[in-house]
Amino acid sequence: MARDIRKSHYRFIVIFMLFLCGISISLTLWTVQSARIIHAQQTYTEIYSIKKMFLKNTVQNMVRNIERMRIFHQRSGEIYRDRLYQDIERIYSYNPNHFASRAIGILSLSPYGDSLSICLSDDSTHSVLFQHGDPPGLLAKHRSFGKYTLSILINPQWVEERTKTAIHDIIHEQDYENGGYIWVNEIINWEGGPNYAIRLIHPNVKDSEGIFLSTETRDIAGNTPYKTELEGVRNQGEIFFSYFFKHPDTNAVSQKITYATLYMDYNWIIAMGFYLDDVQVYVDGIQKASTELTTKSIFITILSNCLLFIFAFFVLSRREHRTFSRTKREITEQSNIDSLTGAYNRRVGMLFLEAAFVSFHESQQSPTIFMLDIDDFKSINDEWGHPSGDEVLRKIVRSIQDHMRLSDRLIRWGGEEFLLLCPDLTPSASRMVGDKIREAVMNTQIIIPTGEEIHVTVSIGIGYFNEKDSQPDEAINRSDKALYAAKAAGKNCVRV
Repeated sequence: MARDIRKSHYRFIVIFMLFLCGISISLTLWTVQSARIIHAQQTYTEIYSIKKMFLKNTVQNMVRNIERMRIFHQRSGEIYRDRLYQDIERIYSYNPNHFASRAIGILSLSPYGDSLSICLSDDSTHSVLFQHGDPPGLLAKHRSFGKYTLSILINPQWVEERTKTAIHDIIHEQDYENGGYIWVNEIINWEGGPNYAIRLIHPNVKDSEGIFLSTETRDIAGNTPYKTELEGVRNQGEIFFSYFFKHPDTNAVSQKITYATLYMDYNWIIAMGFYLDDVQVYVDGIQKASTELTTKSIFITILSNCLLFIFAFFVLSRREHRTFSRTKREITEQSNIDSLTGAYNRRVGMLFLEAAFVSFHESQQSPTIFMLDIDDFKSINDEWGHPSGDEVLRKIVRSIQDHMRLSDRLIRWGGEEFLLLCPDLTPSASRMVGDKIREAVMNTQIIIPTGEEIHVTVSIGIGYFNEKDSQPDEAINRSDKALYAAKAAGKNCVRV
C-alpha cells in the first residue's frame, strides 16, 4: 500500500515536472517566436529606412555632380576663349598692319571646335571678316584691336551637351550593390499622356534609351508609376513611390521602392530604386541564424531544470538583442564612412565635434583640431584626370591613418580638405603631430593610374576650442584661418 502511494507520489511529481517543463517550453517557444517576428519587423523597418536615405543621398549627389560638370565645362570654355584672345593679342602686337589676315588664319585653325562662337569684324567698314558658329550677340566677350573687334561667346549648347554626355557616362559606369542603378527621364509634356517623356539614361535596359514613355503605362499590379512620378516631382519636386519592374540580376519582375527628384534646368527626372526582395533576403538570413540559435537553446532547456531554462532564455534574448544592435550599428557605421577615402564623412564628423565641444566645457581640456588641405590638388585633376585625383585622396588618407591613434578621428571635410580631431595633446605635441603628418604625406609614394609616381604636400592649420565659443564652428574657423596662413606662407607647412 505504501509502495503504491510512493509510486503514485513519484508519478505525480514526474508528471507535474513534465507538465511544468512542457509549459515552460511552450511559453519559451511562443516568446521566442514573438521575439523573432518583432526582430524581423524591426530589422526590416531599419533597413528600409536606411535604404531610403541612401537613395535620396545618392540621387542628390548626382544632382550636385551635374552642377559641378556644368561649372567645369563652362570654365573650360573660358580657358579656351582666353587662350584664343592671347593668341590674337600676340599677332596684333607683332604687326598691326597685317593683323586681319593673320587673325583670320589663326581663327580658321582654332582647335576649340564648337565650344566657341567667334566673330571678327572691321568697325571702320561695319563688315564681318570671319565668323564661326552662330553670331555671338550681346552675351559675348568683346575685345578691340585697333579698328577691329573680336567677339567670342562660350557656346551654351556645347556646355550642356558635354555635361549631359559626361553624366550619361558616369551613370553607366557606376556600380551599386544588389543591382542598384540611377536612371534619367527627360520630360517633354508636363501634362502627361502618351510620349510625355523620353527615357534618356537607363543602365538596366540600355536598349530602351531614347524611347518615349507614357503616363498611361501600368505595371503588373496595375500601378501607373510614370504618372505617379510625374505628379510627385511636379508638385513637390521629389517623391518616394513603389512599383514593379524587371530585376537586373534575375530578369524577374519585382517590387521596388524609388526616389525621384526634379532637375528643372534640363527637365530631367533623376531617380534611383532598390528591390524589396533584396531587403527580405537579408531579413530571412537573420531569421535563419536566429532560428538555429533558438533550437540550440531549447535543447539545452529540455536537459536542464526550469530555472536553468529561464536563465537560458534570458541569455538568448540578450544575445538576439546584441545581434540586432550589432547589425544596426554596422549598417549605421557604413553610412558614416566616405566611400572614396575611408575617412569619416562630414555628417558624422559634426557629431564628433559637437561631442568634443560638450566634453571641453565639462573638463576645460580642448582637443586639437587639425585642418588639412592638399596643396595644388586641382592641378592634379587637370593634368592627370579625376581617377588620379581619387587615388591621391585614398593614399593621403591611408598615410594619415597610419600615424593616428585609436582615439583620433579623421574626417573628410570637403573635396581635398580633411579635419583631424585629436584629444589629449599639448600645444607643443600638437605641432609635432602636425609636422609628422606633413612629412608623412610629403614622403608618400603615389602611383597614379597612368603608372607615374607623384608626390603631394599638405598645408595644415591648428585650432582649439575657446571658453568664449558658443559652437564648434568658431574653433573650426580658427583652424581654417591657420590653414590659410599656411597656404600664404608657401604651403607644405603647419601654422597655429
